[in-house]
Amino acid sequence: MALLAFELAGEQTVRHHSGWRINATSNLWLDPWIRYALALQFIAAIAGAQMLVNTVGYVQSTLQLGKTEYGWAMAAFSIDWFRTFQE
Repeated sequence: MALLAFELAGEQTVRHHSGWRINATSNLWLDPWIRYALALQFIAAIAGAQMLVNTVGYVQSTLQLGKTEYGWAMAAFSIDWFRTFQE
């Protein structure tokens, strides 16, 4: 398929679009405010993933409950999280 595309292109130049991605990504990391915001988002993502993993471990091994109870535990976390912003 790729060979056919190159044959159809003939003498036309093939543009690569990866250069602007590398340039844009490096521009994001060069700005200190955006770099700080990206770092905070990365830390929040790690904390969220760790909470999910620890909840699965706690519900299934310590409490010896199943997937349904894990769903109820996650629903309780989300209700509690939503309530903190309502006060």
